[in-house]
Amino acid sequence: MHPDFTIDTYCDLIKWVHEVGLHIHLHAFSPDEISHAASKSNLSSTEVLVRLKAAGLGSLQGTAAEILVDSVRKVICPHKLDTAEWVRIIKEAHTMGIPSTATIMYGSYETAKDRVEHLGILRTIQDETHGFTELVPLSYIHTNTLLYKKGIARAGATGREDILMIAVSRLFLDNFNNIQVPWGKLGLKMSQMSLLAGGNDLAGTMFSDDISANAGASDADYLDPVVMERLVSDIGRTLQERTTLYKLI
Repeated sequence: MHPDFTIDTYCDLIKWVHEVGLHIHLHAFSPDEISHAASKSNLSSTEVLVRLKAAGLGSLQGTAAEILVDSVRKVICPHKLDTAEWVRIIKEAHTMGIPSTATIMYGSYETAKDRVEHLGILRTIQDETHGFTELVPLSYIHTNTLLYKKGIARAGATGREDILMIAVSRLFLDNFNNIQVPWGKLGLKMSQMSLLAGGNDLAGTMFSDDISANAGASDADYLDPVVMERLVSDIGRTLQERTTLYKLI
């Protein structure tokens, strides 16, 4: 949320990437950044999305969602956009043919009821737009966060809760094809168990997951495909490479 970034900045970023490789699918920008670009550029969020798509944006990040319950957001992310604004921008993107991921960050301050409300919002959007490519459940990494140090957030989700989040998401989000397992937040053994609990996507080779690493996660940067193969073959699965939009390679 750089204070000097306008829509021109974001479009320039896309242009510079495509100058290096026009074939690259650009999955970028959260609803928070769309709202920020609109505010800084005196444009509507729709106008921002139109310009980003014309510049070459391939898909939108469904991040900045955290927990889509405003009473929780006021505590854990008071400077981010509210629930209604997040939903509105995601729907606008989907309507314009810009797909997105969906996320939930659980294990900080929210209750089980809040998690269910969040998943219900995602399912309702998906019924309407069919624009979500996958759910990415993000287990809260508490170690180095101010929320935890101040005693506001708890020490993240337990392993039981991580497995439940994957399993319940698979059952409840009956209109989602893909439930991602974020190995950088869960660890390799728990990730393997999560694949058995309803996950079908083993995140990816992120190379630099600074957010998780800075929050206290270890080994969050890179997972060798050789190790991926070992994890999935052990449970009778076949490792397959995919594109951002789930086309198998």
